[in-house]
Amino acid sequence: MTEEYYDPEKRFKEKYGDLIDPRCEISTMKGWDSIVDNALYKIGIAVRSNIDEDDELTLSVVQIKEKFGGLRIYTDFTDDKIEKIINDAEEEASRTCEYCGSQEGATLFQGAWLKTLCKECNDKR
Repeated sequence: MTEEYYDPEKRFKEKYGDLIDPRCEISTMKGWDSIVDNALYKIGIAVRSNIDEDDELTLSVVQIKEKFGGLRIYTDFTDDKIEKIINDAEEEASRTCEYCGSQEGATLFQGAWLKTLCKECNDKR
């Protein structure tokens, strides 16, 4: 399976523009979209619950990527609540195929790069 180029930046920046730094790099595959989406949604709720309606957000997501087969979400500020949201998303991604989103048998495979894939997607690459 050859990896198709996939650019999730537009989708997530349109949906969570005030939460994502304009310079934020988002480079994950489609299989993790729902995990990233859920994490950003929860981070947004957590941040907004601590500010007044007229205030600006005090946190920006600065990078979302795959690193060593795992999801990484970086912010310019964190607290225990944000850290838990990010850790939960990273843990869920560690058992979810980056390509198709399947959680059946998804595990870390080593090739030229470490990837979290289901057996079917790993066999195709």
